[in-house]
Amino acid sequence: MLHRIVGYTVSRSAVEGLLGLRGVAIASFLGPELFGAWSLFRLALHYFGFVGQTLNRGMEVEVAAAGPPRGKLVAEAQRVWGQIVLGPTLCLYGLLTAGVALALLWPFGRLAELTVLGIAVALIPERLWRYALTFVRAVGMFRRFAILEFLHAVLQLTLTVAFAFAWGLGGALAGFLAATLTSLCIAARQVPWRPRWSLRQAGQVFRIGFPVSLTNISTTILQTIDQLLVGAFSGIAALGLYAFAVSLSGLGVHVALIVRNVILTDVYGAKGEDHRRQTGRLIMDRSLATFSILLPPLAGFVALVMSPAVLALLPHFGAAIILAQIFIFIGVLQGIVNVSVMGVVAEGHQGRVPLICLGAVTLNISLSVLALSLGLGLIGVAVGALLSRMAYAAATTSVLTASRPNSAGYGGLTRSLAPTIWCAFAVAAIQLTAPAQDWESLAIAILLYSLALIPLGIVFRSTIAESGILRFKT
Repeated sequence: MLHRIVGYTVSRSAVEGLLGLRGVAIASFLGPELFGAWSLFRLALHYFGFVGQTLNRGMEVEVAAAGPPRGKLVAEAQRVWGQIVLGPTLCLYGLLTAGVALALLWPFGRLAELTVLGIAVALIPERLWRYALTFVRAVGMFRRFAILEFLHAVLQLTLTVAFAFAWGLGGALAGFLAATLTSLCIAARQVPWRPRWSLRQAGQVFRIGFPVSLTNISTTILQTIDQLLVGAFSGIAALGLYAFAVSLSGLGVHVALIVRNVILTDVYGAKGEDHRRQTGRLIMDRSLATFSILLPPLAGFVALVMSPAVLALLPHFGAAIILAQIFIFIGVLQGIVNVSVMGVVAEGHQGRVPLICLGAVTLNISLSVLALSLGLGLIGVAVGALLSRMAYAAATTSVLTASRPNSAGYGGLTRSLAPTIWCAFAVAAIQLTAPAQDWESLAIAILLYSLALIPLGIVFRSTIAESGILRFKT
């Protein structure tokens, strides 16, 4: 299992790097105004994706629960669930595409018309690609899933950038469509493409997927609401510093996505027989232990190195260093939430998660407004975001623990959050007493932080041994 996580980490990092290069290259070719239109196009596709996310999330649970694709009966059952989801997906995004196309009747400017046209043309292919990728991952063909992701990123980089260089924004939109259609053709043989209609089974998929998709939407709101409040209360300049700090918080979320994709079929596929359920719970517990014990110390090192790096490379963002260090640990807490939610869904208690997330959003808004009203500044807002995310992680972990027949395994509230709290406190203490402002002081800060990790290692040595973190095997 551990070697799968490490291998997919390399693959996923390559994908993110290629897509990042795509954005940089397109920005350099298009300029600020046209790149803004491209960003609006990508943002629209992202938010339209929330509409059908319920179907994909429900499908991956049912497909994985059908079992590994070794026999014809299992493979056929998995394909049926894909066909059940395909029909509503086509209908839903067909209607959305028609609605976007009708918007072209409104007298927009030329740039807006081109952007809206790009959305209308690319919406269905892009969602079908997401459907295909979700099915391949849920079936258990993980190596093929990683290869498809990588090939798609390569196609996006080469075709989109080449077309943008030749024909500007219209070329970028055409390149995106060409890369998506090519990726669909590559994945076509592994995915069912004949829709099947069943209101009962479609309703079953919806009941599973709706709470999960609602949680994802609420999480997106949770990750952006404090930025909106900072912009409204403190202005654009403060928002720029705050947004820069938020942009550096992706470590935990990125690693959580990797863990989720690796263990998805093992955890969701454990809904059948008792021995499979116990195996799935064991994998879930080990994954959560690995994430919540090993990642916070790593995040602390990243937070310390960030200080002299930002001062050396981006000195005008020096005021955002403490904010960024806080958000590094906010990302870790969000990652704990994302991994825990998988276990909650596997236990069939996903209906509780959206209310927890809405509670975290409410808490975040309240703390942000309070901090800004009391003049606590951006650090006060960031601390409020940290506390709300901590409450969110505590609640989801508690639901996971309570959903188990017994809570003897890993998943206890204290053990899942204590490493993050300890490491965040250690980094804050070092930043206040011996801040790493250059590379020499960084060496001292790292030494102090390493010493601070010794008590953590002593306290959690038994958990590490019991959970088998350092002896993961497939």
